[in-house]
Amino acid sequence: MRFAASVVQSRAWRWPAVLLWAAVIFWLSATPNLRVASADDIDFVVRKAGHMCAFGVLAFLLWSALASMGFVAGRRGWALILAWILTVAYAASDEFHQSFTAGRHAAASDVAIDAAGALLFLAVVAVWLKWWRGRRFAAGSARGVRAVAKGTAADVSGPAADGNGTAAGGTLEP
Repeated sequence: MRFAASVVQSRAWRWPAVLLWAAVIFWLSATPNLRVASADDIDFVVRKAGHMCAFGVLAFLLWSALASMGFVAGRRGWALILAWILTVAYAASDEFHQSFTAGRHAAASDVAIDAAGALLFLAVVAVWLKWWRGRRFAAGSARGVRAVAKGTAADVSGPAADGNGTAAGGTLEP
């Protein structure tokens, strides 16, 4: 069990996961006459949703790999942007690859759908990061207010808390 936890926290799995997922996309692109449903309208919707999800997952994996290695000096916003750019570039190369596959054709609209899927997944990541950071900050502030109320905070120069996790006229030590 300890090994499983260390693998999840490790950075080592992230780039192989990107390469494996890119290989799955490449393999699907090389599949001739790919259909998922007999009805044309259902097949169209499922394939386009598949495009969005496949490239959304690729964008997420790229972001995870880039952010984990500190590629952009801890600025996850840049990792999100770079992950999106790399995903769109791979989507374009994937469409080019499809042009050589029997029963398949390259379409700029598919690249746009792939880019939209990547953007959607990365937007969810950005919202989650903002929520997570806000949650961590709020939890820290709440602990500080409780410490002041109990009278256990260090460096308190006044008896009341100001509501921001610091004592009136002083600061709280963690």
